[in-house]
Amino acid sequence: MKKIHNYLLLCLLLLTAFQANAQKKGYNIKVTFSQPLNGNYVYLAHYYAKGLPTIYKVDSARVDNKKQQVIFQRKDSLLGGVYLVLLNNNSQYFEILLDNGDAFEVQADTARLPLGLTFKNSTANERYMEMNNNFIAARTRVNELKKEHPSEDISARARDIYKQAYQKNLEIAHAMGKHTLLSKIIYAFTPPNDPDPSGYTRNGEVDSMDLTYLLKEAYWDNYDLSDDRLIHTPFYENKLKYYFDNYVYNYLPDSVIYEAEKLLYLTRNTTENFKFTLQWLTNYTHSSKIMGMDIAFVHLAENYHMQGKAYWLDSVQLKKVTDRAITLAPNVIGRKGENFTLYDLYDLRKRSLYDVDARYTLLVFWSIDCGHCLKEVPQLKALYDSTLKAKGVKVFSVPTGEEQKKIQEKVAEFGIGEWTHVIDLGNGNSDYIKHYDAYTKPKIYLLDKDKIIRGKNLGHENISQVIEALERREHKH
Repeated sequence: MKKIHNYLLLCLLLLTAFQANAQKKGYNIKVTFSQPLNGNYVYLAHYYAKGLPTIYKVDSARVDNKKQQVIFQRKDSLLGGVYLVLLNNNSQYFEILLDNGDAFEVQADTARLPLGLTFKNSTANERYMEMNNNFIAARTRVNELKKEHPSEDISARARDIYKQAYQKNLEIAHAMGKHTLLSKIIYAFTPPNDPDPSGYTRNGEVDSMDLTYLLKEAYWDNYDLSDDRLIHTPFYENKLKYYFDNYVYNYLPDSVIYEAEKLLYLTRNTTENFKFTLQWLTNYTHSSKIMGMDIAFVHLAENYHMQGKAYWLDSVQLKKVTDRAITLAPNVIGRKGENFTLYDLYDLRKRSLYDVDARYTLLVFWSIDCGHCLKEVPQLKALYDSTLKAKGVKVFSVPTGEEQKKIQEKVAEFGIGEWTHVIDLGNGNSDYIKHYDAYTKPKIYLLDKDKIIRGKNLGHENISQVIEALERREHKH
């Protein structure tokens, strides 16, 4: 009976300790400065996936000038990460690690910032300083080598020096425990181990494409995408950008969609990581200059924004994304172009896009009042005469202007009467503008014989390349 009593008592004590630990919230940070400060306030800020100067202030503390001290206090929960203490009217700063329930003191030598810090009751910050010092020492040594050997390639030696610094920091991470904030940061900042090329060698060498694949597969190994605290570091955006620039076939929309879905799946149970990942991918696909990448943007909008998964956006922001996706959806590459009917420039008979019987159709929206159009159309005409006509291309031209006669004069001037020209008489049939996103001009599409969109936002300089790529694909099949 006594054993049962003792066991129950132990369970109660453990439960009490667990609950006390689970209830830790906020922070209490006392910072004492070696010299008087300029300004009445010191601020606390955090990173959000990117480095300086993009930081966000979250707290302020009034300076006690007699003690040369500030105290940051907060009782409610916060998301941990790398925080910055901004002082002397934001002209100086230093970093600290901060997590829920932290209570510690900092002695700051203002003449040596962002170094010159001494911590009390914070082993994590002492080790964080050690981590930073390891990198500073490595960078200093590499710079010394560059000066000592200005005409030599020291890249191999530099890699070894940084590798030693990474190894020292991994030892810190192991000592702190793999679930601690500092360990997560060290792992996130550490490049993945060199991949094992066994099974990928040909004639004793590893193919460069195979090596790239191995590096890509290992890229996210050390970065815990399930831990939201890492969003409050300056790493994530650069890591995303490097990944898509170097390991993703970022000229192929399907490849971008695949990698986007993989990252969104890995962050699905987080709040901030998922939020930033979706926002970054949305901006990346929407701002891409790669032809056809808008299909990736439409995919994200249809599967996330329109499904209520971008819950942090207000109604105006959400409408902006969804409206843009709705505009782009009908004219993404691979979908059949919408048919529309306008009026012949000369006899005003109705003519439809689908009436054009050709191997390829160039759909050209332009205006006689558009300076860029007036340069592009003559160059397009020269390309048509020299190359496109022989390839079975026909042009369906939609010119705009104040008067029909002036449009006819410009068509005659450019010598493009052979093309089909249709005009909008303003009778309300303007859905084609939305379907083809023809709000800005010139806007040029390439459609195949089935009126499937094969190219968009084209110019005279790349139309031939698109057709040649389509022909090569046909020959392969």
